[in-house]
Amino acid sequence: MLKESAETRLTTILVLSLLVFSGIGTIIPLASVASAQSSTTASAAVGCPSRPFHETLVSPPNSLNFLTLTTGSSSVPIIFTEYSNPAGFDLPNGSIESISAMTDWIKSSPNYTIWYFNAKPGAKWSNGVPVNASDFLATFGPNFGLNATYDFAGLHLEVKSEYAYNSSEAVFVLNQPDSQWWQKLRSDYYTTTYPAAFVNSQGAGGANFGTDIAYGPFYVSNYTSGSFSMTMLRNPYFPIKPSICQIDINFVDSLSETSTYLESGSTDFAFVEYSNAQAVLAANHNLKLYDEKGYGITDVQYNDSIYPYNMTDFRQGLAWSVNQSAIVQQAYAGYGLTAYNAQGAVSPIATSLFNSNQMSYGYNPTTALNLFHNAGFTGGGSSNTPLKYPNGTDVTLNLWADTDNTADPVAAQIMATDLGNVGIKVNVQTTTAGTIVGDYSSNVGGITSGMILATINVAYFGNSFLDTLPGWDVYWLPTVPNHVWLSPNSANQEWLSNVTAFDSTSNVQQDNAYLSNIEALNAQYLPSLVLAYPDKLFVVNTQYYTNYPSNNLIYYSYVWNWTALATIQPTSANPIITAPSTGTNSETLYIIIAVVVVVAVLAAASVFYMRTRKRAAPPTF
Repeated sequence: MLKESAETRLTTILVLSLLVFSGIGTIIPLASVASAQSSTTASAAVGCPSRPFHETLVSPPNSLNFLTLTTGSSSVPIIFTEYSNPAGFDLPNGSIESISAMTDWIKSSPNYTIWYFNAKPGAKWSNGVPVNASDFLATFGPNFGLNATYDFAGLHLEVKSEYAYNSSEAVFVLNQPDSQWWQKLRSDYYTTTYPAAFVNSQGAGGANFGTDIAYGPFYVSNYTSGSFSMTMLRNPYFPIKPSICQIDINFVDSLSETSTYLESGSTDFAFVEYSNAQAVLAANHNLKLYDEKGYGITDVQYNDSIYPYNMTDFRQGLAWSVNQSAIVQQAYAGYGLTAYNAQGAVSPIATSLFNSNQMSYGYNPTTALNLFHNAGFTGGGSSNTPLKYPNGTDVTLNLWADTDNTADPVAAQIMATDLGNVGIKVNVQTTTAGTIVGDYSSNVGGITSGMILATINVAYFGNSFLDTLPGWDVYWLPTVPNHVWLSPNSANQEWLSNVTAFDSTSNVQQDNAYLSNIEALNAQYLPSLVLAYPDKLFVVNTQYYTNYPSNNLIYYSYVWNWTALATIQPTSANPIITAPSTGTNSETLYIIIAVVVVVAVLAAASVFYMRTRKRAAPPTF
C-alpha cells in the first residue's frame, strides 16, 4: 500500500455487518462452514479439465501485499481472492461469509485490554500447512502490520505484548482498553492475514509475487511483476471445491478497454463503464449485467475550518444548489442514488446502519440563495447576477476533479453550472488523482482552500467503526486532515463525544445509536458534500460458465464472494482441455496484451478502490 510520507494509504473497505456479542467484551463464535470437500492434489498437478475462467481487470498489480499495494492496479481484488481477515468477510445483506473466517471465535477480557483470536480448526493454507496462532502474530506483529513504518493507524502504540497461548490461540495485550481492536484488525481498513512463512521471508515491504501461499479459493501461480497476464490455481485445501479449476486474468490499462473483451466473448468477467454498459450488452447476447446499487460515494471535500466553508449556512446553500439527479443521470447514466437524504455519509443500502431521520436536502436554488444571504452574502440569483461576499467582491470558487474516474469531470461541470445559476463562479480544474494529492501536500494553486470532487467505488457502508471516522480516514482522496471534522466547534465537540462513547463499548445497540448521532451531525453540518452514491457495474459471460447467483452478492466491493464463486459451473460449450492454461487460449480468442509498460505509481486512488487516510488524533481545544 502506498504510504506518502508514511501518511497516505489505499485500501478497500468491505461492507461490514454486525456480529452478535455474548456478554460484555465477548463475541459469539462465528458460524461453522460447510463440510470440507477439498481435493488432495492441486489443479496444477492434475491439469484443468475445462476452459479456465477468464477475468479482465484494470492495470497489473504492483504488489500482492496489502501494506505496499498502490493505486491504479488490480491488487485489491486479487488479494481478496487469496486472503481473508480473522473474522471473515461481511456480505452486503448483513450476514458473515463464514467460509472466509480464519477464526472460530474472537474474544476479549471484560475491560477490552486483552484480545484472543483462535484459528479455525481444520483451516489450512494452500500448501497444506494449518492456519495457526503464528500467522496472526506475524501479520499483526512488529515485523509486518504493526511495523511503525507501515502502521498508518498507529495500532502498534496500543500493544503492550502479544504471544501464542497455544498453537491455535493468539493473544494481544493492550496498554489501554480498546473495544474496537477486533474491528481494526478484522476490517480491510488495515490488512488481510498472511502466512507467517511469507512475513518471515519477505517482511512488510515484500511484494508477494511468484507463487503465493494463500487461504482463499485460488492462489497466484508464478506471477512476474509487470506482466499483463496472471494465472490463479485452485487451492486444494479450500473447504468448498469450486468447479472453476483455474482463473486466467488479463490486465488492461483503462476501464474503457474492458468492453472489447466482453463484446468478443473472450472474457468471462469484467467491470464496465456506466456509459458503455448497454452497448456492451447489445453486442453479445451471452452477457449479463450485474448492477450493485449505491455501492460508491461521490463527494466534495473542503476545509470547513476556513472561510467561506466554515459557515454552516454556506455549506447547506451548496447542498441545495446542486442538481444531484442530473449528476446521477449524466455522469452515471442513471446507475446511482442521489444523496439528498444521505448526507450522513452512509449509503441508504446499509439499511441496518442508515439513519433515515437525518436532515434532508433537495435541488432548490431559491432555498440555496436564502441560505447564502443568511450567511451575509448579497446579490446572486443567476449567472448574470454574481453572488457577492459581504465586502462586495464576487464569489469565485475553485473545484478540482480527478480524471481517473470519467464520471468525476462530468459531475464537476454539472456542479459548476448549478452554482453558476445562483451567482457563484466556479473554476473547474481536472487532472489525475495523483496530481491532486501531490498538489495538496504543497498547496499548489491554492488547492487546500478549494474543493475536491472524487468518487470511490467500494462500499465500506455497514461497518459501524469505519462509519464513525472522518472523511479523510475513509472516503476522501488521501489529503491532509483538516483541523476539525465538523464546524462550528460545538458540533465538532459533539461528534468527538459520540466517537469516544462508541470506542468505549462493544454493545451493538449502543454503537448503532452513537453512529446514528454521528450521521445526523454530518447531515446537518456537512463536513463534506455527498453528491451521489453510484452503482457498481460488472458483466459476466454465460457462454462458458453459468449458475451465477441471481442476486448481486457475487463480486461486492471488488471482492469475490467465495461462496458464490464456488457455485459457478462450466457450460456444455466449455471446451475440454488436458493441461492448465498458461494465461492465453487461442481457442477462445483470449487476448493478452503482450507488451510490458511502465506504469507510473500514483499517490492517489483509482476509480475502483477505496482511498483512505491515516486517522488523525482528535483535535483538542
